[in-house]
Amino acid sequence: MKKKKLNMENISYKLSLIPGALYMIVFFIIPLAILISYSFFKNKGYGRIEHTFTLENYIDFFTTPYYLQTFLGSFVMAVIVSLLAILISYPLAFYIVRYKGFKANLVSSLIMVPMLASAVVTCFGWYIMLGQTGIINSALLKMHLIEAPVQFLYTRGGVYIVLLAGQLPYMTTSIMNGIASIDENVENAARTLGAGPAKTFFTVTLPLSLPGISAGTLLVFTGVLSAYVVPIVIGGGKINTLSSLIVNQASTTLNWSKAAVMAFLLMVMSTLAMFLNNKLMESKRIGGGGR
Repeated sequence: MKKKKLNMENISYKLSLIPGALYMIVFFIIPLAILISYSFFKNKGYGRIEHTFTLENYIDFFTTPYYLQTFLGSFVMAVIVSLLAILISYPLAFYIVRYKGFKANLVSSLIMVPMLASAVVTCFGWYIMLGQTGIINSALLKMHLIEAPVQFLYTRGGVYIVLLAGQLPYMTTSIMNGIASIDENVENAARTLGAGPAKTFFTVTLPLSLPGISAGTLLVFTGVLSAYVVPIVIGGGKINTLSSLIVNQASTTLNWSKAAVMAFLLMVMSTLAMFLNNKLMESKRIGGGGR
């Protein structure tokens, strides 16, 4: 009787997996397979595809300097914004978690404000703020820090600023969760054994908060790597990214094969970042979970 009950539970469990499996097959695996297959098909122009296997699209991508520069530029942008986000978010997250009160709650609320609006609305808000007569240039002029308005719009620096501002909530939230999970008794024990505030932070607090930093870095890196709206609006089309190239190839030149190559490489880069991040956190020297 007990064996029959276990079999019934096993069957029920397997049946419960069917809707999720079907969803993944229809909306993820099949579209992904079509995308990858298109990257190996020959482009005939004007959106026409010749269903014959070829490596021409990949060869053309990796032998064209413009494509490679854009590819590497997107990667470098994602790395820089991720590092800046860590440097800015960690002190904020530490303050919010450890110094609870009205000020900490206010800082937390201000950080989360960008998440309340869509990326497009936020982006156009920054467009106004970064303009020649925007609030940022006006404030810098009034404080006599600059003599003439700074050109933020249509520059890589302006794109970095807006991308960083948009990604800070994700990094800060992840680090907050990492710090909140640390038992303060461990830090107290380090101080009792003679470790000063700096040594306690670098040998206890920081290593134990690495999972939060890791999760935040992954979110920010993949978010910046696939960013489209910010480079288009703030960069004014002058700052090309892999995402903007994909849209251009798919909608303007109608080269779906080339767009499929770029989309696939973007996905590979994101997957590789996730894999390396997991391996890094599993290592004994950093994550502590190594074998």
